[in-house]
Amino acid sequence: MWRIFFLIYCAIQEMIFNISWAQSFDNISFARVRIDGVQMLGEPTLPYNKLMSHFLENIKDFDATKVSHNFYPTARGYLLFEEQKVDCVFPGDPSNLNSSVDMLVSESFNIANAYLFNFTAPALNEKNIKGKRLALIRGYAYGSNQRILTHANALTVQSSTNAIGMLKLGRIEAFADYYLDLSLNLPPEELATLNYDPTNPIASVKDHILCHSTPKNIRFINQVNKVILDMKQDGRLKTIIGNYYGYKD
Repeated sequence: MWRIFFLIYCAIQEMIFNISWAQSFDNISFARVRIDGVQMLGEPTLPYNKLMSHFLENIKDFDATKVSHNFYPTARGYLLFEEQKVDCVFPGDPSNLNSSVDMLVSESFNIANAYLFNFTAPALNEKNIKGKRLALIRGYAYGSNQRILTHANALTVQSSTNAIGMLKLGRIEAFADYYLDLSLNLPPEELATLNYDPTNPIASVKDHILCHSTPKNIRFINQVNKVILDMKQDGRLKTIIGNYYGYKD
């Protein structure tokens, strides 16, 4: 008789474990970094919106309908993560965060290069910007490139549109931005007017999912890493991200 009770006890414990495993994923909260043309609220066809959906749909025993997502400007998303008000930030660059933050870093799923853009030769890079008036996009960390972030004649603008407007008015001599972002948001003829040095990026940033180091997030990152690696191998990653795909295969 005791064996029957023991088997019943083991079955109940397994049920409890399975329920807690499933529920441990349900409460993950994401700060989704808002990127024009890449990841925005209510735009399911944008590259990173499609990518996140694909990640969640392909994680075993993961109920994507119970995960919370909120979209924020870059700086706000990172601040909420540092204050532990969200579990994860997507996409994330570890160099944007305080090194004291105990975080998990997923496999990278994309890479983006930032450059200095102007209208006329010579193209600028961080070696020849002394005395130049620059515009930086608010919330961008440019891979924590201090020569750019602390440039004496730099001002901050809201968007690349503002930066281009100031460049046309002669108020600045160059602005810092990511080529992939510009390529998605500018008409081809306007993009072609911008001059930059493709051999000298000011930053080369890999995109990850960053999560606080907790048991549930460890399980989540382990699972999402498997999905990312599978997507890299079978080509789904490049297909889903499309023109925003930055790796050189």
